Amino acid sequence: MAKETGHLPSLMELYERTHKNKAGVFVDGKSEQIYNDVVARVEDRQTQLTQQSTDGLPVTLSTLEVDKIYEEVVPKKKGRTLGIGSVNDVPRATSSYVEGFLDVIAATNPEWESMLRNMRQQHPIQGESSDVHNEADVTRRSDEFYRAMNDP
Repeated sequence: MAKETGHLPSLMELYERTHKNKAGVFVDGKSEQIYNDVVARVEDRQTQLTQQSTDGLPVTLSTLEVDKIYEEVVPKKKGRTLGIGSVNDVPRATSSYVEGFLDVIAATNPEWESMLRNMRQQHPIQGESSDVHNEADVTRRSDEFYRAMNDP
């Protein structure tokens, strides 16, 4: 999914992708209701932030913010968030997760591996690898990497 869209998917995007059939219809009513609840909460939060904004420009939530809303809205079963399977155990929106993901992608192509190495030298991420405060650096690095991967 990340290769198709050029960014790491939010849990909401992942849920939508895995709970719709090839025709784009949700597999059942419960799945559709859960997705609609998450979408409504995300839209409410974006509207609220837009109204609070001093410049009046529309606000779009980051993947991390959408993931937090997803985890608040989606029911839990046996302590795990419903609908995302093994992703429950993956530390999302952290530098270590994104860095590991980029390593996997880079391993498929020597040019991409070289490009990632150069990006890491030019834009080192400081601090503890599991801290979320690095989200802007990680997002910038992954965006640069995907743009470079997709350039002809």
